[in-house]
Amino acid sequence: MGSTIQPNFGANASRTTFKPVAATVPPPVANTTTPAAPRLAAATDTFVSQPVRKQGVNLTGEPPVVTVMPAVDVSPKPTTYTVKDGDTGYGIAHKLGVSLEALRNANPQAGGLGGGSGGFLSIGDTLTVPSGTTPSQAAPAPIPSATVATPVVPQTTTEATAAPAVVAPDTAAPSAQYTIVDGDNLDLIAQKLGVSKQALLDENPQAADGLLRQNNQFIHPNQKLSIPGPPPPPLAEAPAGSPDLAPAPAMVAAGEEMETAYGADSADPTHYDWKCLKFVAQTAVNAGQGDPILDQPSAATALYEAQRQGRLYASTANMPEGAVVFWPATGNNGGDGHVAIYTGRDTEDGDPIMLTSTGFNSKTSGVQEIPLSRLNTMEAAEPSGWMMPR
Repeated sequence: MGSTIQPNFGANASRTTFKPVAATVPPPVANTTTPAAPRLAAATDTFVSQPVRKQGVNLTGEPPVVTVMPAVDVSPKPTTYTVKDGDTGYGIAHKLGVSLEALRNANPQAGGLGGGSGGFLSIGDTLTVPSGTTPSQAAPAPIPSATVATPVVPQTTTEATAAPAVVAPDTAAPSAQYTIVDGDNLDLIAQKLGVSKQALLDENPQAADGLLRQNNQFIHPNQKLSIPGPPPPPLAEAPAGSPDLAPAPAMVAAGEEMETAYGADSADPTHYDWKCLKFVAQTAVNAGQGDPILDQPSAATALYEAQRQGRLYASTANMPEGAVVFWPATGNNGGDGHVAIYTGRDTEDGDPIMLTSTGFNSKTSGVQEIPLSRLNTMEAAEPSGWMMPR
């Protein structure tokens, strides 16, 4: 064993002696550069086959970044759209994902799309689809079609680094807009869009004075208005104890007076032809139950407002006497919808009897009583629901 010499300084500074000290030898270090020899497989070893998995290259050990690729629709694009029952100009434009103005420009012959030319849409009409759009019942959401593992670039430092987050593209569509044309007014715009006047005013407070023609304010061509969205669905039925279940005999009495004055056998049977909402609204006023919901351009827009205010009940099973019943816009009613008053009486087979004005043809002119089932046939639709005037 080797030794080191350590000086020993004693009291006598002139003498120096050296004392042997045992040396400390560090323990041997394991050789980490030479791997152990691999063991050869023996005849008794058991082998389990593992499936081969293909993985993206990841140099850091962190989870890979996942990029979602939207599906690409390569199917042929239709160039026309066929009008269906219940379609309106705005509804068709919404289906196609275009503005009402673009749809009108592509179909100048279709007066039912609005724009001051008058007329109605008819079931089976063929419309030209503005370029770049595809007819559909609803705008489909992007569908992920592939997941790609993207290699993560190694960091230049040894500090832990979080993988970047995946940010989905913003696919939210901007709010739909309507461009005012010459001759427009509040009632006409609401009718074109199939919305209520109140909804249009609420959606466009900056243009309310102009739409109402007050405070020396007016609307003008090329002015943009935001289009209100669809109303919530109707309530299933009026709950027990609701004031809406209270009968309104005054509505029926006032309606019967209108039938006497403007019925099929009166001197003026066509007074309320194609004006069912005006008939019901005036009856409500005469009964002392005038309601702003009934002050709309059409029965369809009044239906929209009744739903918007949460006052429409879908089931007619428990509707009381004097209830106002709505039908949706169909080709049979020119896209205007329909409205009638329940008399509180039923036929022998339980068919509710409605009081309404018509105008479908010369045989049904005038204010008259019509069973609910017959009205459903005339309208080619079931009622959307009912409300009580207040």
